[in-house]
Amino acid sequence: MDFVDRLLTSLGKAPISASEPYLSLNTPRTPSPTPTKERFRPLSCRESIDFAIQKELRTGSIGKRKGIFEIGKNGVTLATLTLSRMAFKLGETIEGVIDIEEGPIKCFQIRAALESAEDVDSVISQRSQSSTYRATRLLHGTKLEFTTFARRIQFAFEIPVGVAPSFETSYGTSSWDSEPDF
Repeated sequence: MDFVDRLLTSLGKAPISASEPYLSLNTPRTPSPTPTKERFRPLSCRESIDFAIQKELRTGSIGKRKGIFEIGKNGVTLATLTLSRMAFKLGETIEGVIDIEEGPIKCFQIRAALESAEDVDSVISQRSQSSTYRATRLLHGTKLEFTTFARRIQFAFEIPVGVAPSFETSYGTSSWDSEPDF
Protein backbone atom coordinates (compact mmCIF):
# COMPACT_ATOMS: atom_id res chain seq x y z
CA MET A 1 0.00 0.00 0.00
CA ASP A 2 2.94 2.31 0.61
CA PHE A 3 3.95 1.95 -3.00
CA VAL A 4 0.52 3.11 -4.20
CA ASP A 5 0.50 6.02 -1.75
CA ARG A 6 3.93 7.13 -2.99
CA LEU A 7 2.73 6.96 -6.60
CA LEU A 8 -0.32 9.06 -5.87
CA THR A 9 1.74 11.58 -3.92
CA SER A 10 4.17 11.89 -6.78
CA LEU A 11 1.32 12.79 -9.12
CA GLY A 12 0.37 15.73 -6.92
CA LYS A 13 -2.71 14.11 -5.47
CA ALA A 14 -3.48 13.37 -1.86
CA PRO A 15 -2.70 9.77 -0.90
CA ILE A 16 -5.64 7.44 -0.57
CA SER A 17 -5.44 4.77 2.06
CA ALA A 18 -7.52 1.66 2.45
CA SER A 19 -8.53 2.72 5.95
CA GLU A 20 -10.63 5.69 4.72
CA PRO A 21 -14.32 4.81 4.95
CA TYR A 22 -15.41 6.81 1.91
CA LEU A 23 -13.46 7.80 -1.12
CA SER A 24 -14.32 11.15 -2.58
CA LEU A 25 -13.55 11.96 -6.14
CA ASN A 26 -13.36 15.58 -7.13
CA THR A 27 -14.77 15.69 -10.63
CA PRO A 28 -15.36 19.03 -12.23
CA ARG A 29 -19.00 19.62 -13.13
CA THR A 30 -19.84 20.99 -16.53
CA PRO A 31 -22.59 23.53 -16.78
CA SER A 32 -25.85 22.29 -18.22
CA PRO A 33 -26.39 23.21 -21.85
CA THR A 34 -28.58 26.20 -22.47
CA PRO A 35 -31.51 25.81 -24.85
CA THR A 36 -30.64 26.85 -28.36
CA LYS A 37 -32.48 26.91 -31.63
CA GLU A 38 -30.69 23.69 -32.54
CA ARG A 39 -32.66 21.79 -29.87
CA PHE A 40 -35.94 22.87 -31.46
CA ARG A 41 -35.14 22.10 -35.09
CA PRO A 42 -37.79 20.60 -37.38
CA LEU A 43 -37.98 16.82 -37.40
CA SER A 44 -36.49 14.87 -40.27
CA CYS A 45 -38.68 12.49 -42.27
CA ARG A 46 -37.38 9.43 -40.38
CA GLU A 47 -37.88 11.13 -37.00
CA SER A 48 -41.43 12.11 -37.99
CA ILE A 49 -42.26 8.49 -38.86
CA ASP A 50 -40.76 7.25 -35.57
CA PHE A 51 -42.76 9.88 -33.68
CA ALA A 52 -45.99 8.85 -35.44
CA ILE A 53 -45.41 5.18 -34.62
CA GLN A 54 -44.71 5.95 -30.95
CA LYS A 55 -47.77 8.21 -30.77
CA GLU A 56 -49.93 5.41 -32.17
CA LEU A 57 -48.68 3.08 -29.46
CA ARG A 58 -49.62 5.53 -26.70
CA THR A 59 -53.08 6.47 -27.96
CA GLY A 60 -56.07 4.24 -28.41
CA SER A 61 -59.75 3.89 -27.79
CA ILE A 62 -60.90 3.43 -24.23
CA GLY A 63 -61.67 -0.21 -23.57
CA LYS A 64 -59.88 -1.41 -26.70
CA ARG A 65 -56.27 -2.49 -26.58
CA LYS A 66 -54.23 -1.82 -29.68
CA GLY A 67 -52.29 -4.68 -31.20
CA ILE A 68 -54.47 -7.43 -29.71
CA PHE A 69 -56.93 -9.22 -31.99
CA GLU A 70 -59.34 -12.04 -31.27
CA ILE A 71 -59.48 -14.65 -34.04
CA GLY A 72 -62.68 -16.63 -34.29
CA LYS A 73 -65.82 -17.48 -36.17
CA ASN A 74 -69.51 -17.14 -35.29
CA GLY A 75 -68.74 -15.47 -31.97
CA VAL A 76 -66.37 -18.22 -30.79
CA THR A 77 -62.82 -17.03 -30.13
CA LEU A 78 -60.23 -19.59 -31.23
CA ALA A 79 -57.06 -17.62 -30.58
CA THR A 80 -55.67 -14.22 -29.69
CA LEU A 81 -53.13 -12.52 -31.94
CA THR A 82 -50.84 -10.00 -30.24
CA LEU A 83 -48.59 -7.72 -32.27
CA SER A 84 -45.80 -5.65 -30.76
CA ARG A 85 -47.24 -2.55 -32.47
CA MET A 86 -49.56 -1.61 -35.32
CA ALA A 87 -47.36 0.25 -37.82
CA PHE A 88 -44.01 -0.85 -39.20
CA LYS A 89 -41.39 0.61 -41.53
CA LEU A 90 -39.43 -1.10 -44.28
CA GLY A 91 -36.56 -3.12 -42.80
CA GLU A 92 -38.23 -3.63 -39.42
CA THR A 93 -39.33 -6.94 -37.95
CA ILE A 94 -42.97 -7.78 -37.33
CA GLU A 95 -43.12 -9.79 -34.14
CA GLY A 96 -46.27 -11.48 -32.97
CA VAL A 97 -47.66 -14.11 -30.66
CA ILE A 98 -50.68 -16.31 -31.32
CA ASP A 99 -52.20 -17.54 -28.05
CA ILE A 100 -54.33 -20.66 -28.51
CA GLU A 101 -54.51 -21.71 -24.86
CA GLU A 102 -58.04 -20.49 -24.11
CA GLY A 103 -59.65 -21.62 -27.37
CA PRO A 104 -62.53 -24.08 -27.01
CA ILE A 105 -61.52 -25.93 -30.18
CA LYS A 106 -58.21 -27.80 -30.42
CA CYS A 107 -55.90 -26.40 -33.10
CA PHE A 108 -53.34 -28.74 -34.64
CA GLN A 109 -51.54 -26.51 -37.14
CA ILE A 110 -51.02 -22.77 -37.66
CA ARG A 111 -49.54 -21.07 -40.68
CA ALA A 112 -48.56 -17.40 -40.49
CA ALA A 113 -47.50 -15.46 -43.59
CA LEU A 114 -46.36 -11.98 -44.61
CA GLU A 115 -47.39 -11.00 -48.12
CA SER A 116 -47.85 -7.96 -50.30
CA ALA A 117 -50.19 -7.47 -53.24
CA GLU A 118 -51.42 -4.76 -55.57
CA ASP A 119 -54.96 -3.94 -56.55
CA VAL A 120 -55.36 -2.04 -59.84
CA ASP A 121 -58.56 -0.22 -60.82
CA SER A 122 -60.55 -2.08 -63.47
CA VAL A 123 -60.65 1.07 -65.66
CA ILE A 124 -56.96 0.81 -66.49
CA SER A 125 -56.37 -2.90 -65.92
CA GLN A 126 -56.61 -5.39 -68.75
CA ARG A 127 -56.91 -8.31 -66.32
CA SER A 128 -59.57 -9.26 -63.84
CA GLN A 129 -59.12 -8.28 -60.21
CA SER A 130 -58.32 -11.85 -59.11
CA SER A 131 -55.82 -12.27 -61.95
CA THR A 132 -54.08 -9.02 -61.00
CA TYR A 133 -53.93 -10.15 -57.37
CA ARG A 134 -52.37 -13.50 -58.32
CA ALA A 135 -49.82 -11.79 -60.59
CA THR A 136 -48.74 -9.15 -58.04
CA ARG A 137 -48.91 -11.21 -54.83
CA LEU A 138 -45.50 -11.69 -53.23
CA LEU A 139 -44.90 -13.97 -50.26
CA HIS A 140 -42.13 -12.45 -48.10
CA GLY A 141 -42.15 -14.90 -45.20
CA THR A 142 -44.06 -17.85 -43.85
CA LYS A 143 -44.04 -20.02 -40.75
CA LEU A 144 -45.81 -23.34 -40.38
CA GLU A 145 -46.00 -24.93 -36.96
CA PHE A 146 -47.78 -27.95 -35.56
CA THR A 147 -49.54 -26.99 -32.35
CA THR A 148 -50.72 -30.25 -30.87
CA PHE A 149 -49.32 -29.51 -27.41
CA ALA A 150 -48.51 -25.81 -27.81
CA ARG A 151 -50.14 -22.93 -25.97
CA ARG A 152 -48.49 -20.06 -27.82
CA ILE A 153 -46.84 -19.65 -31.18
CA GLN A 154 -44.36 -16.86 -31.89
CA PHE A 155 -43.46 -15.52 -35.30
CA ALA A 156 -41.20 -12.82 -36.66
CA PHE A 157 -41.13 -11.55 -40.22
CA GLU A 158 -38.64 -8.99 -41.50
CA ILE A 159 -40.10 -6.51 -43.96
CA PRO A 160 -37.72 -6.32 -46.94
CA VAL A 161 -36.08 -2.97 -47.57
CA GLY A 162 -36.20 -3.07 -51.38
CA VAL A 163 -39.97 -3.25 -51.80
CA ALA A 164 -42.73 -0.66 -51.98
CA PRO A 165 -44.51 0.30 -48.76
CA SER A 166 -48.31 0.40 -48.57
CA PHE A 167 -49.84 3.22 -50.56
CA GLU A 168 -53.09 4.17 -52.22
CA THR A 169 -53.79 6.18 -55.37
CA SER A 170 -56.93 6.81 -57.39
CA TYR A 171 -55.94 3.96 -59.75
CA GLY A 172 -54.78 1.30 -57.32
CA THR A 173 -53.34 0.28 -53.99
CA SER A 174 -50.36 -1.62 -52.71
CA SER A 175 -50.94 -3.36 -49.39
CA TRP A 176 -49.23 -5.65 -46.90
CA ASP A 177 -50.94 -8.44 -44.98
CA SER A 178 -49.87 -10.66 -42.13
CA GLU A 179 -52.39 -13.43 -41.84
CA PRO A 180 -52.65 -16.57 -39.73
CA ASP A 181 -54.33 -19.69 -41.10
CA PHE A 182 -55.66 -22.44 -38.85
